[in-house]
Amino acid sequence: MKILIVNFDNLGDVVFSSCIADTLSHYFPSTQIDVLCSSYAKDIAACYPGIDTVYDLAPPWRASLQQKKGSLSEYLRILNLLRQTRYDVMLCASIHWKDVLGARMVRAEQYVGFFKRPFLRKLLTSSCPIPDDTEPIVQAMQRLVSVAFPDFPENLEPRYRLIPPEGNKGKGLSSIVLHPFSGDVRKTWPLENWLELAEQLRERYRLCWIGSPVDLANFRKSGVVSPSEIASAGKVTEVGGTLKLLSGAKFFIGHDSGPTHMACGLGKRGLALYPPHTVRKYYPQGVGAFQHLVGNPIGLLKVDEVLATVMDGLCDSP
Repeated sequence: MKILIVNFDNLGDVVFSSCIADTLSHYFPSTQIDVLCSSYAKDIAACYPGIDTVYDLAPPWRASLQQKKGSLSEYLRILNLLRQTRYDVMLCASIHWKDVLGARMVRAEQYVGFFKRPFLRKLLTSSCPIPDDTEPIVQAMQRLVSVAFPDFPENLEPRYRLIPPEGNKGKGLSSIVLHPFSGDVRKTWPLENWLELAEQLRERYRLCWIGSPVDLANFRKSGVVSPSEIASAGKVTEVGGTLKLLSGAKFFIGHDSGPTHMACGLGKRGLALYPPHTVRKYYPQGVGAFQHLVGNPIGLLKVDEVLATVMDGLCDSP
């Protein structure tokens, strides 16, 4: 059997769909499982359990902060490669209709995906409604598997999981890794709180701050932390470098963001800080031993409460 998992969404979303690969490779160990994703997320897909080949492209129909729109010629080139294989099942974990339409061009016996717009149901052999804000995301991903394989075992407890990459862990080795940034101010704990928390932790632990190149450049210019604690640009500008750094971390602290879910998928211990509007759907659901705290709004979370939870998690660390 040959299965293709498609996900063109953001980094965290690509981490989530690793639970599909984990489940399928466990129950169908001889199955060929390939992945099609955006180019900036290919290093995450390469860490999926049990996968064979990762195909990546910059979709010509969408742009993001991480990636510009790709060319139509590159899309057609990758599509031509994929069409050389006739898949038994294509599972599209993206929720955007253009992604479903783009993935539909792959040759497969069965097309399974989420739908929001009624016409998408005509493009899919089997479908299920997109997850709402109350359904844990890994349960929604598992629904795709259950729709594609009706006889699949029930009462599964899926978790997203990434296989740690090999290579130098850099400043992340045995450090507490902190990711204080977010693309949404509603999900961001105030920076002054992060700095106060770091001051308390610095007395006993080595710290490593990570973020996008722009975030870290501004961080360096501000002079609020020692440059020796900031991950070097070469380690974090590529997702693969971030994965290596996280895989060596002692503990992770972050928001509802891609790096948080990457760390949880890698099996790390950590703490995630949430606002109330995302926690029910996106709380940490990976194989890592993660706790999470909710502030309404997130800025009301007290430094002492966060510190106590971090110390509790560190006490349980091997």
